[in-house]
Amino acid sequence: MGTDEVKHTAKKGQPDLRLASATVNGTAEVLAEDKTGRWHYATDAVGFSDVGAFLGAGFERMPRLARNLPPVEDEAAIQFLPVIPDPPRIFCVGYNYPSDGLVKPEHPTLFLRTSHSITGHLRDLVKPTVSEQFDWEGELAFVIGRRGRHISAENAESHIAGYTCFLDGTIRDFAKHGTQATAGKNFDRTGALGPALTLIDRAPPLDSMQLETRVNHRIVQSAGISTMFFPPGELIAYLSQFTEMLVGDVVATGTPPGIGIKRDPPQFLMDGDTVEISVSGIGTLSNTVRSE
Repeated sequence: MGTDEVKHTAKKGQPDLRLASATVNGTAEVLAEDKTGRWHYATDAVGFSDVGAFLGAGFERMPRLARNLPPVEDEAAIQFLPVIPDPPRIFCVGYNYPSDGLVKPEHPTLFLRTSHSITGHLRDLVKPTVSEQFDWEGELAFVIGRRGRHISAENAESHIAGYTCFLDGTIRDFAKHGTQATAGKNFDRTGALGPALTLIDRAPPLDSMQLETRVNHRIVQSAGISTMFFPPGELIAYLSQFTEMLVGDVVATGTPPGIGIKRDPPQFLMDGDTVEISVSGIGTLSNTVRSE
């Protein structure tokens, strides 16, 4: 399939909303967050009960959403899901920020996470019983909204539905058990995705985005998104050489310096710790660690 050169431009007067997948009192819903942080029911407006299904039907429908969506009166009843509850693939990028003399590699370093390894905003992260090396990695992620193969970096934006926050929680000792990090990256519910998807026509420019990770409200990572080696366009161009990009694919773009294993002494997440990933103009993903 060739590239699609349609560009997404915000329409004058359309509401400033972010979309989340959640359950409210046990019912699956798409929720919309307004710029005051208030959540509204958007299921009827989009015609689907999760964001992934909505994207599959064509996310250009978003501008039809009205400003007067019904509010969620009891926000304590919201249980957030990963913004894409069952993504086809979760592609993750390693070594994508300058750190300790690291220079841009010739090609992106990639690994995969499973959907079972992630949870939603305000849901507990699970610290496994078999390790004391649960580490944080705050990241910007983007979601594919239009499928395609052999996509050029120049046309890649037309394939991005939007941006969200990602916690690439890592069990460091298990990640070193072999030449691949698969085990350490895929413990159940050690990562998170959300809270909401900021559609690309509502997102700020990449060079204005700032990523910040906080552990127990203390800043442990801070970097400009523009400093990454491989920006989203180059990542899509590379990925689409070997696989067709599918609607709902998640691409986590890598983490900047500041992870726990690199601290002196190393620091890891413990029961009761809170982790917040903020990307300016995109949102804040917040989770609490609980022992298995």
